[in-house]
Amino acid sequence: MLPSGRQRVLHNRIHWAKFYLTKAELLESPKRGRFAITPAGQQVLANPPARLDTKYLLAIPAFRDF
Repeated sequence: MLPSGRQRVLHNRIHWAKFYLTKAELLESPKRGRFAITPAGQQVLANPPARLDTKYLLAIPAFRDF
């Protein structure tokens, strides 16, 4: 649990990962509770980085603009 006791750490990390990947336009949400990988996300998967973190995401213009 998080220190607040209101959310599990795993759920919190998943939420932030989805949020950041959506802002980087690597994921999209066509419906509530549904996520799909975008063509840009497929390109990242074709040549995966050694580490997918905020430093990597800052190289993506859409994420940097966010």
